[in-house]
Amino acid sequence: MLARSRTPATTLADRNADSDREGMRYESCVTSLSWIPSEAVTGAARVVFDSGFSHYDDPPPSDLGDIEELRAANRFRFANVLRAWIDVDQAGQITGSG
Repeated sequence: MLARSRTPATTLADRNADSDREGMRYESCVTSLSWIPSEAVTGAARVVFDSGFSHYDDPPPSDLGDIEELRAANRFRFANVLRAWIDVDQAGQITGSG
């Protein structure tokens, strides 16, 4: 039987009722946001922001929650959401990934 340890960035997900026999799936996800605080813009570029042609961004919340809601509220410039998973058998060998 595989060890079932948890770290903050890793989730163990049972694939089915026979997961102890078949192994485990390890999944992880990380999200990065790009945003522009007012303190970051200086010099001539600040004129563009202060004129209303562009805008500063409020800091993102500490718990991002629903990225789609933040996007709809125009709270960031772009986001990268990276997800990965591996299947590991009872011997500890990786049997699948994505």
